[in-house]
Amino acid sequence: MIIHLRTNFNNILWKALHYIVDNWPTFAIIFIVSITCYRIARKFTKWEDKHNNMHNDNDKEHDKLIELVNKALFKIDTLERFLIKRGGADYDEFTRMNSPRQLNEKGRKLFNESGANDFFENNKQPLLRLLNSEISEMRNKTALDVDSCAARICFSVSNNKDFKKIKDFVYTHPVFEGTNITINTIAMLMGIELRNEYLKLHPEIDPMSE
Repeated sequence: MIIHLRTNFNNILWKALHYIVDNWPTFAIIFIVSITCYRIARKFTKWEDKHNNMHNDNDKEHDKLIELVNKALFKIDTLERFLIKRGGADYDEFTRMNSPRQLNEKGRKLFNESGANDFFENNKQPLLRLLNSEISEMRNKTALDVDSCAARICFSVSNNKDFKKIKDFVYTHPVFEGTNITINTIAMLMGIELRNEYLKLHPEIDPMSE
């Protein structure tokens, strides 16, 4: 009963997240930036208190804080570009709601023909390491977190030189079988595949495996 309620809650939360991103992307950005800034402020306050109490060289702690800020700024920048670029693509045309969302036949065709599948297979392990690095920082790890992080990570690597084939495909095929596509469309589809691979390695996170 508890597992069933948890699964329903995760599905509702996922749908709510998609609705907010689709209809109020600016609000989503502001909300996430606010949460990130709050976390940074807490980290800084703890560091400052520790610095005042110890009265010694805290260069290492300071470096850690700077690293945290840089990581947060990178995540904010990536997320902002991710949400803004989502507007031109019809993501639902390439996926099916299957608890959780999966690629449909059209999505699988796009994934293969665009070169995304080749990129994913050639870079699966580095992508999994990036995702694991993100998830390992979270106290309460959920499949929803994996799903969200996976898509964002796949978007963040779109600047990789090996992504050129995919970008060229999107440039020459802005409409795929009657549906508008962007780089973000590919990132979302790749994110689903990355999420699936990660949850195979970590079934303890996946409520569907319970």
